[in-house]
Amino acid sequence: MCAKPNPLTRLALVRVNEQVFAVHTAQGEHVGNLKRVGALWKFKAVGYDDGGAVMPGHGPLTDQHNMAFATWDEAHICAQLAQLPNVSSESESLDAINPSRVKINPPGR
Repeated sequence: MCAKPNPLTRLALVRVNEQVFAVHTAQGEHVGNLKRVGALWKFKAVGYDDGGAVMPGHGPLTDQHNMAFATWDEAHICAQLAQLPNVSSESESLDAINPSRVKINPPGR
């Protein structure tokens, strides 16, 4: 479980491979993926329609779709993703990332 999650949404990051982590709620709902894109980790929101078909860019974390992270810090990533619109959180927030000055520290290195 990620550190300091929003009380409404506890998130778990599950390694798929070195370049992708699935993001799940505490209830096991798949809500997106973190993908390494160049020097950044980008969040890709995922939702599902009534028939179970995948809807990229949708779901409960659609407002965080394409959010980018410069370094792999699971606590910061979870805190940022768990912030929901109009919900106050004590979690730390990441500043906007300037891709021109980003250095990545991927897991396992």
